[in-house]
Amino acid sequence: MVALRDTSGDKLSRSKYLLAIVGSLVTAVVLWYPLSMQLEPFLPSPDEVASAFADSLQNPELYSAMAATLRRVLIGWVGSVLIGTALGVWMGRSSVVDALALPWVMIGLAIPAPVIIIFAILFFGLEESSTLMALIASVTPFVVNIVYQGVKAIDPSLNEMSHVYHLSPIARLREVILPQVAPSLMSGVRFGFAMSWKIVVIVEALSSSSGIGAQLELFFRLLRPQYVLAWTFSFTIVMVLLEVLVFQSVERRLFRWRRVSEF
Repeated sequence: MVALRDTSGDKLSRSKYLLAIVGSLVTAVVLWYPLSMQLEPFLPSPDEVASAFADSLQNPELYSAMAATLRRVLIGWVGSVLIGTALGVWMGRSSVVDALALPWVMIGLAIPAPVIIIFAILFFGLEESSTLMALIASVTPFVVNIVYQGVKAIDPSLNEMSHVYHLSPIARLREVILPQVAPSLMSGVRFGFAMSWKIVVIVEALSSSSGIGAQLELFFRLLRPQYVLAWTFSFTIVMVLLEVLVFQSVERRLFRWRRVSEF
């Protein structure tokens, strides 16, 4: 059985880990009921949200909106990761590129995403291109920074050893550089994905007529908070499933050696 390490250094079995997750979700639902009574009608009860969720699952618009949002997320996320990874590695390996690009990366990190979204809408109008440009401009600086820090942390002694043993450039990349940069690359990929879908939903709510964000904005104007939460949960569930089934699976394969070394 795979053991999971908590922040205190102890190991939790998978069954206890899943039990803790279920317990936290049950606690949230139990606390939700009295809050919904106090904040009615602004906060619907779990029963109302569950009913709206079941009704939404039978609505074809949910799946067409989710497909549109996922397509935008994937396009923008892939673009951000490719640009951010290439620039982060280049900055980490070249002092000239580092000096030229680092101020702009810091500016990108400092500008709030809503400001970038507003300027993207002003420049590109209410088109899908504004969504993609706002997404790439908002996410790329964070990916660059994560990858850049990972490249800068490469152990120079290992590079010197690879030169002493006359490793080929491909072997040096595969055996020396990538194992050290892989954690930062994985962090940048996962962070970029998590940030991408949040930004896409915001842009859709502000400027698009399709997608999950546009539907959330419509339900908000119609004063139907139960559907706002139901559609939010539906898309969140899809994102969590992608995280668990895709990213965690890839991470386990890439860093399998870490679990082996613990025994």
